[in-house]
Amino acid sequence: MNKGFEIEVKRFIDAAHQLPDSKDLITKKCANLHGHTYYIKVLISGVNDSSGMVIDFSGIKNIIDELDHKYINDIFKASMVWEKEPTTAENIAKFICLKINAIYTHIRVEKVMVCEGYKGESSNWVTYYNPYE
Repeated sequence: MNKGFEIEVKRFIDAAHQLPDSKDLITKKCANLHGHTYYIKVLISGVNDSSGMVIDFSGIKNIIDELDHKYINDIFKASMVWEKEPTTAENIAKFICLKINAIYTHIRVEKVMVCEGYKGESSNWVTYYNPYE
């Protein structure tokens, strides 16, 4: 796909989740219901069409905002595909990417980055790279 233009949508949201207890949880804190301020970045590429823009930023913001002030476990459970997936930052990034892919076929999501509890330069990020061409 000819990339044409790239746009980046950045969004802060607040949401709650709970991870299943497992040997992979070091502190076990995440097995309790808790919330985060998430900082989400979505990088999109596309070829300029007759509208003069890759996509209206609001379309991507609205998809991200579906998680804002929600219990993410309920959103995942409501989906036939995501009902058994843990609500990790990794899966939240993948969820957003695949949802954008399903709605907007004329653009390409290059990557989705998710940070739980943004603290500036010392923050930890997960990046999901879109595997679909």
